[in-house]
Amino acid sequence: MKNIESVDLKSIGKEFNSCTSKLEELFVMGRHAELLDELNHKLRVGIVGTRNATPAGLSDTRKIAQVISEAGGIIVSGMALGVDGAAHQGALDKSGKTIAVLGSGVDVVYPYAHKKMYNEILEKGCVVSQFTPGTPAVTWHFPIRNKIIVALSDILVVTEGTLKGGARISVDLALDMGKTVLALPGPRRSYASELCNAVIKDGAGVITDPSDVLHEMGIDSDQLGWELTKPSHEYSLNGINKKVMDVLVHQNADSHDISILTNLSASAIASSLAFLEKNSLISYKRGRYQIM
Repeated sequence: MKNIESVDLKSIGKEFNSCTSKLEELFVMGRHAELLDELNHKLRVGIVGTRNATPAGLSDTRKIAQVISEAGGIIVSGMALGVDGAAHQGALDKSGKTIAVLGSGVDVVYPYAHKKMYNEILEKGCVVSQFTPGTPAVTWHFPIRNKIIVALSDILVVTEGTLKGGARISVDLALDMGKTVLALPGPRRSYASELCNAVIKDGAGVITDPSDVLHEMGIDSDQLGWELTKPSHEYSLNGINKKVMDVLVHQNADSHDISILTNLSASAIASSLAFLEKNSLISYKRGRYQIM
């Protein structure tokens, strides 16, 4: 693994520097710092959204990232829970080309639940931050982090978000910087679709199929649909684990819900949930399990 390095800001390009005129230093860690080079700018797509994403939002985010990554694109996001994690995971499912922009030092894993993902990003992509190594994550760092995500990206995609969340800040920054913003529409009663529906109303591009993002990148593509391409370790799931995952793809659920929906014993479900959580396929939040 490479050591922590300080990036030559000129190598990232004039556009990045014009968007971050007061930035003095950017730290990078990982095997593929070249993803930051100016030549890759048109390939970089930022994906942002709420930490409290719906199961459908997580699945759609991951699919969009898979499609972009398979086409040679680079996913830029903030490694937070929710949409960010799904975006990075989609890239890791494919080429692994992804840039995680942290609200802490590059050597500080936050949130710690993404430790396994962080290590994989270091191997296949890179982690960057404007905060000095060792700096902990604090609330006021994240709006600053968002500016780096947007400045690195040629296109910004928002898949789910609230009108008062951090994704709103990212969208506003993108519009101020003259970036293209694309949004995934959602149900009008869904809190998680407030931001997307609002920015679409204001003129953002609409994503009705993952290929819409490719078209914006200048890549011709037929309609692709929303079915996830599962990585090899998911294909190897046995019958019980697959049944549990099939439930969680459609909704967050506790072990009792899963038992009713799968007709499996409590012991079988407990064993399956432990396996899936250990392998970072699911996470436990607010009393329920959900797809990572």
